[in-house]
Amino acid sequence: MVELSQGSKSTKVPLVTVIIPAYNTENYIAEAIRSVLKQTIQDVEVIVVDDASTDNTARVAETIGDPRVKVIRLSENGGAAVARNHAIDKAQGVWVAVLDSDDWYAPDRLETLLKVAAEYEADMVADDLFYTEGPNATPWITHIQRSGEEINEPIVIDPSDYVRTDIPAKRGLHLGFSKVLMKRDFLNKFNIRYEDQIRLGQDFFIYLYALACGAKFVLYPKPYYFYRYRVRPDSLVLKSQLSRLEQTCWGIQLFLEREVVRSNPSLVKALNYKLGFCRRLRAYYRVAEPLKNGSIRQAISAMFQNPYFFIRFLTQIPRLVTSRLSPTSQTVLPHPNVGS
Repeated sequence: MVELSQGSKSTKVPLVTVIIPAYNTENYIAEAIRSVLKQTIQDVEVIVVDDASTDNTARVAETIGDPRVKVIRLSENGGAAVARNHAIDKAQGVWVAVLDSDDWYAPDRLETLLKVAAEYEADMVADDLFYTEGPNATPWITHIQRSGEEINEPIVIDPSDYVRTDIPAKRGLHLGFSKVLMKRDFLNKFNIRYEDQIRLGQDFFIYLYALACGAKFVLYPKPYYFYRYRVRPDSLVLKSQLSRLEQTCWGIQLFLEREVVRSNPSLVKALNYKLGFCRRLRAYYRVAEPLKNGSIRQAISAMFQNPYFFIRFLTQIPRLVTSRLSPTSQTVLPHPNVGS
């Protein structure tokens, strides 16, 4: 524990608070929590916020039987952003880490990231992450490998580069997808919280806000986070692309109005580029999603209101043909502590 003096009294606070928003993940929540409790650094607290689950998620979390685990039950479902904000407000740790309730950490994740943070005097630290799929949850690729980037050493993330490498439907680092370790004092100093109204892609915006406020963000290019990809049919990653784009456009417009963003011309330029691209892609999905769902009349009407659909569709034909003709392959990847 870290000891803080308050006059004649002293209080002890955990080094890291891990916040876990949870909704209907009774089959996974125990594994997520135990992956934190089994960290090589034991100086942690876990705050699980049950977002009005309709299954036994909260009860499973409450039966873990470790005093470091706290469970908050919300009476109404508000989304991951609302749940995470509840946890941040209750957190006592020097650092705040995020863990989704169907994912898990490698045992040395927090220790590794804290060492990187100390070395670089960082306010935010992210690692690479493993994608896992199927009943055995076997890793098959990492996020950085999927991005097409080759990064061998820790790098400091520039705010504008953070935006430019996170464009929907384009290859790039997409660091808004990362699960970042954040310094709690920095979040509180600038009143940085998740945007409650953004249910899809809310991580991108809290990291953006922190960067705009001057946070030093370091990416450590080794995977210690295990992301369970396409396991649950209600997983946020499978939600409507149109809804995600609508919320991304709204969020960018919101942030472009903030003085801390407007005072950074390079960041404004990057956000405007992303906004324009998202608007064009949104026009495509306003037609594509009704077509996919069999709503032909709605799709035809949307075509004439969103002519960009035809441009996007024509540019996608070569990729669609190639993906149909090329066999897919999955490469099993070891944890960085396995082997050499």
